[in-house]
Amino acid sequence: MKELSKIIARIQELQAHGETCAMATVVHVRGSAYRRPGARMLFSQRGREVGFISAACLESDLFEKAKNVLSTRRPALVSYDTTAPEDIIFGIGQGCGGFVEILIEPFPSKHDSHELAVLQSADQSKDPCALATVMKIDARSSEKVGAKILWFTGGKTISTLTDTDLSTRITSDLRQVLDTGKSFIKKYETSEGSVDVFIEVIRPPVPLMIFGSGPDVKPLLRLTSQLGWTTTVVDHRSAYATTQEFPEADEVRLLSPDQYEQDLHLTPDSYAVMMIHQFETEAKVLQFLFQSPVRYIGLLGPKSKRDLLLEHLASGGFSPTGEQLGKLYNPVGLDIGAETAEEVAVSIAAEIQSIVKGRRPGFLKDRKGSIHS
Repeated sequence: MKELSKIIARIQELQAHGETCAMATVVHVRGSAYRRPGARMLFSQRGREVGFISAACLESDLFEKAKNVLSTRRPALVSYDTTAPEDIIFGIGQGCGGFVEILIEPFPSKHDSHELAVLQSADQSKDPCALATVMKIDARSSEKVGAKILWFTGGKTISTLTDTDLSTRITSDLRQVLDTGKSFIKKYETSEGSVDVFIEVIRPPVPLMIFGSGPDVKPLLRLTSQLGWTTTVVDHRSAYATTQEFPEADEVRLLSPDQYEQDLHLTPDSYAVMMIHQFETEAKVLQFLFQSPVRYIGLLGPKSKRDLLLEHLASGGFSPTGEQLGKLYNPVGLDIGAETAEEVAVSIAAEIQSIVKGRRPGFLKDRKGSIHS
């Protein structure tokens, strides 16, 4: 998601005009809630600027609390408990039946926030990283609410904490959170009292590479842009592969298949969709993708087309392994009865989203237990 990127950019814009702002982060959820821990939104004195944490259920009340944070320049941990039935009548009326804790952090009107620099580093990382934020302290603790530690894959850390021993202990937990991918809160006991810390994984946007530049690419681009994915369009035809033709794309690459290996960078976290409609080119792209570390290969078209492509590759001496074939999704997309280009785009994006989240698609009404588990 690009939510964090948008929030950081807006903070910088407000600071450039000498304005303060406050960021609200969901740090804990018990029961039902619209967004999960790690969801963020930004407030200025005027109200919400970027992001959201509920379906407008909490925002107005949260803004009142954010104004107090802006006034005092002190962070605040606030909670909303909608588990009681009378909340619908006497409370904020969310009716979701959940408990939510939200940390509100102020950002000054000048570019002197070390915590903002940590968030920028997390946002700019091309690999998943782990972030710890102090959300609550004992009255005796010298740490400050909002202090952060960022741990990068590879071991590098950035910290604004003052307690070296506490930093070391938190860093040990940051190494482990990337394995589970699930955020949590942990209480640390120090010589100066207890410190509650929110630990989360910050993931870069989903990197999607679309091979092809036909009209059916545009609805998919519009949708993935709204989802906050980083999307690259690749095609060998100069008349079509232009930024003017695909303004929603983060990048448009004019490349022939023999340039892919040198000029395209794919990782095990990359996703690719083939929407080329030229058989010979498709065969070359498919072989390249099979031999790449890409996690997902979506091929537009019927199964008969896939079989012809595989036969063509075999006649040229290349046969994909079982593992490589396991990455191929054809026909691409979920079975939702899609016919138009817009419907197909929804189908493709939904399939990729399910793989990103490690979920087996189905009706939420049929799911046993929490929809977020």
